[in-house]
Amino acid sequence: MGSKGNGGGKGGAQGDARGSGKGGGGGSGGKGAGQGARGGSGGKTGQAPYGKATLDNRSRQLNVENDAYHQSRGLPGRPAP
Repeated sequence: MGSKGNGGGKGGAQGDARGSGKGGGGGSGGKGAGQGARGGSGGKTGQAPYGKATLDNRSRQLNVENDAYHQSRGLPGRPAP
């Protein structure tokens, strides 16, 4: 599929297709690179990789003022004010 990089990166052996040398290789490509590695659905450019319901749920679970925050952490409930 893609190449293994060009061996760049700090201290890398430049021009070495295997990316060997001190400091490792850098570069991109290969299996799992790009949007597919993020679990995106592909499609149109600029399209969100997650649906609205998923993002709303995540937002609720990160909001200390919301009951879903405490439930998602296995806490008994929201503390009294």
